Amino acid sequence: MASLTSSPWLHLLLLLMAMGGTFTAAGGSGNPTAGFQKVHLADGDFQVQSPYNVPESQRFQYRDGVRTFWVHRNDKPFNTATHTNPRSEVRLRGHDYSSGV
Repeated sequence: MASLTSSPWLHLLLLLMAMGGTFTAAGGSGNPTAGFQKVHLADGDFQVQSPYNVPESQRFQYRDGVRTFWVHRNDKPFNTATHTNPRSEVRLRGHDYSSGV
């Protein structure tokens, strides 16, 4: 019979307990929006960036107040001038920031 102290499950449990304590000490149980300000965003503030060779509707959907993005492993960047990895995302026009996030 295997010793309980050599059990990988016990090690995993101890690791998870330690991580939980770390998250709580770092403010993990606090308000995740603390320090942020609510900003009104109009539809025109959202600039969708999706692969240049695929219709936007195949990578982005806005329905019932929820914005959904899809990214596929072999997607192209959002334009031919950039060499970024595959992604679909939104840029918020007029609300640029330089630090703090």
